[in-house]
Amino acid sequence: MRNSSLELSVINPGYVYGPPLHKQLFSESLASFDIMMHQPPDTEKSLDAWPRVMIHTVDVRDVAVAHVRAMALPQAAGNRYPLAPVMHDTAEIPKTVGKKFEPMGYDVLTAGAPQFMFNVLGVADPLCHRLSRTWGRFLNFDHTKTKADLGIEKWIDPEKTLFDSIFGLVATGRYQRSAGFTCDNPEFAKTLESIPVVELTKKKKSVVTPICMLAVVVAGAAIALL
Repeated sequence: MRNSSLELSVINPGYVYGPPLHKQLFSESLASFDIMMHQPPDTEKSLDAWPRVMIHTVDVRDVAVAHVRAMALPQAAGNRYPLAPVMHDTAEIPKTVGKKFEPMGYDVLTAGAPQFMFNVLGVADPLCHRLSRTWGRFLNFDHTKTKADLGIEKWIDPEKTLFDSIFGLVATGRYQRSAGFTCDNPEFAKTLESIPVVELTKKKKSVVTPICMLAVVVAGAAIALL
């Protein structure tokens, strides 16, 4: 910074996923997991189906490494670094998570919403209009400078990030531990010992989405005939 001995580096992460350290230290980036997993059992967050939104994510552990190196390495001073190496389709994340956690007894929301529904609803709703216009589209971020200056050679595997996020949410007690729950990451073995096993109750399937979809199809057909 001009006329100052203070040096500034900026880290710009995308959606930050990864295991939380404590039940009360909860990032809003993980809110989608609450909806996906129907957890905690008293959560008020809900959704009937996922739109197709392309998001860029990064593991919280990669974010931590980047911050430490930005503070320690002289070449980082005065620079801004994007940290969004993984592109996810919000309609595909639940399918990946479902394959892992549904066999353990969790009720994972995997249903996807059709673009056509958002095209029609977008006539009256600004958010649906924006979703329909950006459906499946994405931005690309160049991480060449981030890797070169901060010495980051490899990002944490995206699938590991997704699974560790949920392992961490169970290990901290935010999510219930199902009778069939198994964890293949030894990092969580110690903390999981204190989490009680419970019998999960399945959430009743909503009839709202199928009815809404049918109504949208009928409305769309009516508009086409006008």
